Amino acid sequence: MFKPELVSILSDLFKITYCRERKDVDPDGGEILYGHIEDYKGEIRVFDSGREGHRTRIMLHEVFHSICDNLGIKMKHGDLDRFAVAWADTLLRNGWLANTHSALPGESNGEEKTASP
Repeated sequence: MFKPELVSILSDLFKITYCRERKDVDPDGGEILYGHIEDYKGEIRVFDSGREGHRTRIMLHEVFHSICDNLGIKMKHGDLDRFAVAWADTLLRNGWLANTHSALPGESNGEEKTASP
């Protein structure tokens, strides 16, 4: 299951928080959301429906928000969401999310750690 705790976006580290209820995604509690990113806090909040494809799409959507904002790319929200759906589908169908990412601080890359002789 692909459920990282951290993600590096353009050299900035973001903590990912998974929420069981959509009402808990908005840190201010004002909106019912699927995902939320706060660049200045380095936090991404994701609704975890229990379905990997859905969760991955939400994470990618929030990552793309940060990339577009940082690079000054103007993209309509619906277009950004379709782009996230396409990337999530491509990555999941090709198995590219299965223990292939580099370990970030506080994460394991799936390799067994053994003591040096």
